[in-house]
Amino acid sequence: MVFLASVSILGWLSLMPYFVRAFRGPGLTRPEFALAAVSFMGTAAALAPVMLELGMVGREASGASISLDQSATLQLVLLATGGVLSIIAFAARLLRLRRAPEARFSSVGVNTLGLAIGVYLCVVVVDQVRFLRASGDDVGMLAWSIVRTEFRDTVKDVRCDSEVMIVRGVESGVATYRCPHLPQITLARYSATPIFAWPAYEESRSAQLAQALRQLTPDSATPARRD
Repeated sequence: MVFLASVSILGWLSLMPYFVRAFRGPGLTRPEFALAAVSFMGTAAALAPVMLELGMVGREASGASISLDQSATLQLVLLATGGVLSIIAFAARLLRLRRAPEARFSSVGVNTLGLAIGVYLCVVVVDQVRFLRASGDDVGMLAWSIVRTEFRDTVKDVRCDSEVMIVRGVESGVATYRCPHLPQITLARYSATPIFAWPAYEESRSAQLAQALRQLTPDSATPARRD
């Protein structure tokens, strides 16, 4: 929910002030137009993973075949690009406001909020990459809805109502897993490493889960490895 709210607010912050200025006041100067373009590109990049996800959900609903070995790299790059461009645009706006003695407090607040959202998008990317890289290739998606019944008697320390989880460190003997609070808001859900945007997930550790997964045969529902 935090992620969707942030992206929605970012879109409004990026474009609304310039629409107001264009239609109710003097035209945009070249620097203002350039900042508007950077803001728009940042918003588009941040929204792109959501649009890609909606497209995949639509394909699934229509009965089209969907590959489950896709990579989430594109979505992460788009989120990082959106965050960096938003930071550049809103930081530049704040610098311009410092040189304008007539700047309103509301304008400073709006641009500070936009800057914070850009930072948040970068935090989401760093948080996901940090989790994936911590265990090398020993990380991937677990179809929890499929194996939950099989693990009912052996895995009693995992609390997750989601259909999928991200699991790492199985070979270490203590698995670390992430369970999303709202499974509906999942990016790259058809990839080997779905993106659960911080802070909308629960992260915990389970030795029982690691042991159960290691006992599965290679053809069972083991975590899908990252490419």
